[in-house]
Amino acid sequence: MHRDFNLAASGRSEKESATPMNQRRTPALITSLTLWDVVAMNIVAVVGLRWISRSARIGAPSVTLWILACLLFFVPLAAVLAELSSRHPEQGGIYAWARRAFGPLHGFVCGWCMWVNNLFYFPSLLLFAAANALIPFGADSLADSRLYSVTFVLGFLWATTFLNIFGFSAGKWLQHLGAVATWIPAAILVGCGAIAFATFGSATSFAPAELVPRENFWDSMSFWSSLCFAFSGFEISSMVGQEVYNPRKTIPRSIVLSGIAITAIYILSSASVLVAVPASELAERSGIADAVELVGGRL
Repeated sequence: MHRDFNLAASGRSEKESATPMNQRRTPALITSLTLWDVVAMNIVAVVGLRWISRSARIGAPSVTLWILACLLFFVPLAAVLAELSSRHPEQGGIYAWARRAFGPLHGFVCGWCMWVNNLFYFPSLLLFAAANALIPFGADSLADSRLYSVTFVLGFLWATTFLNIFGFSAGKWLQHLGAVATWIPAAILVGCGAIAFATFGSATSFAPAELVPRENFWDSMSFWSSLCFAFSGFEISSMVGQEVYNPRKTIPRSIVLSGIAITAIYILSSASVLVAVPASELAERSGIADAVELVGGRL
């Protein structure tokens, strides 16, 4: 009788009371990301439009360096991420993998380094976006305003944080919007480059001899390493492995598909700039908006 009274007071049935604690249902993450959601996430995380005009400054050899960066950096990175994601598709990505392989301390250091990296990387990326967002509206003078820059960065961070409180079912649409925003400048450059080629011919020679870097070896390697960095960031999708449908297959496939798309964006956009504008005119310009302005001005 005393036992029945306790069960009634606790609001649990006898069956629930007899269930061991380790067998009870635990909270789980909501699975909401499909293949194309993860592809969009990778494109937004990896593509840096600033690399397009910077690579075009060295002329036709930039195409060769992009291909080498893809083959010697992205392909090995993709192979490792695909293998680990298919074997251990758990939440945390490289943090979880380092913890599993080397222990809690190494996992902590790995996760801490990623967090600190993002702490500085995302605000710097948003500062770049803040300056370029003004170009279509002709308000370039605001780019030097600290108040505008701080407001833009904090406003974007707060808005995205608020949206992601509701989970990826809502936040994933921001990734798709970012992917579209990435494709638009690239598509404009490629379109303008094609028109310039049909109208004036190519402003830059892409003969095989011109594709070989002419700078000294160490300068070329220094620049090539920055192009390799432009392919970093694919590991972000593995951080949310438990929120992806069938992550063992979805994440590896997304890496391959987004890798092809990103490589195409970099190479075609850089080549399109060089088709329309000689590399010498890009020497003092480093922004994607400047590249679009020069290409459009040629037409």
